[in-house]
Amino acid sequence: MKIDLQLPKVHDMTTDTVDIISTSAVTADVSPIVLSQTELLRFKFLPTLVDNEKEPHKSVSGKLLYEKKRKSDE
Repeated sequence: MKIDLQLPKVHDMTTDTVDIISTSAVTADVSPIVLSQTELLRFKFLPTLVDNEKEPHKSVSGKLLYEKKRKSDE
């Protein structure tokens, strides 16, 4: 029995740039990262960097944004 597992394609971000804008002494907004996109849908991550002294490995917060075009926008 042969099982063929296909892994999702990983986007290489080494050629992309990310803008970081300081919003306070302990936070910064980062430019959105598009995770997936089609003609009608876009799925983005809106990261925020946080100075987390108690748990430094948890220094990224953010929102997931699901955008859908209206049929009239086509």
